[in-house]
Amino acid sequence: STLVPEAVLLPVASDDGHWPVTAADDILPWLNTADALLVGPGLAVTGETDLLLDRLLQAAGELPVVIDAGALTLLSQGEGIIDARA
Repeated sequence: STLVPEAVLLPVASDDGHWPVTAADDILPWLNTADALLVGPGLAVTGETDLLLDRLLQAAGELPVVIDAGALTLLSQGEGIIDARA
């Protein structure tokens, strides 16, 4: 079995995987207590979602980020989002 101590998931309401940039308002307050940010699973590739991803990555600062699925696609299409963290 897999052990994931103290894993906390923050479900965010979406419209079939489409999140508006304002969804960050629900997520950002939790970053202060997080050990890492996971973003990507279930994330649809839309204009609003790439703005959300950009906002989350900028707010994460030095926090470790795990990027998966839809977020990888968005990063491959975006300009400069990952450069700010490099």
